[in-house]
Amino acid sequence: MIRTATIVTIAMALAGCDAADPFVSARPGVAVTPQQLVTAYADNEVRAQQQYGAQLLLVSSMVDAIKLNSSDKPFLNLSWKGSLLPVQLSFEPGYEADASSIEKGKSYSFECLKVSEVLGTPMLSRCRLMR
Repeated sequence: MIRTATIVTIAMALAGCDAADPFVSARPGVAVTPQQLVTAYADNEVRAQQQYGAQLLLVSSMVDAIKLNSSDKPFLNLSWKGSLLPVQLSFEPGYEADASSIEKGKSYSFECLKVSEVLGTPMLSRCRLMR
């Protein structure tokens, strides 16, 4: 068993894959905007979660705010229309420093590994800035 795991790790290294990088193993992604997520969750939350919940999401949006939560972890409010709360984006551990390079009012693209919903509003998590 250990021998098989070692062979797989070596093969992945030779192929240029990083087994520890969840973004590499999650590809390909689905391009979506915050507004599309809001609309999908408003129309049918169950269907939206089935459609987007297990996907790598490629999210492009203007940033309305850059904030810290109660644990001093950064999150973003993305531009959106028509929902009670702002669409929020939080970062994958190890990628929180990406928030320091983001400017309010500018558009960016992100990769997100998870989406959920709070009071009808999509919440993106485990994200990183696409470079």
